[in-house]
Amino acid sequence: SGGALVDEGGRAIGMIQCRLNPLKTFQQTGSLPQQVNYALKSDVLLTFIRAQPVLAGKLAPPLAKVLSKEESVAAAQAATVRIQAHR
Repeated sequence: SGGALVDEGGRAIGMIQCRLNPLKTFQQTGSLPQQVNYALKSDVLLTFIRAQPVLAGKLAPPLAKVLSKEESVAAAQAATVRIQAHR
């Protein structure tokens, strides 16, 4: 989905990439998984972003304090932007 993956303190730790297909998994294993998602780690994303001149200067500084759940959600929503890459 590309949504932010944040820890309980509001720090971005990755980006949601995709989810496990529950129906396909059920057909193959007989087990119905729930809410299994995959994410790219933040260090992989930072390497990519820092290599892009247009994006590198737009990185926010790391959070100085641990946020409440509400603050964490608000910060993640405010920091989420669409990035479209072309080959």
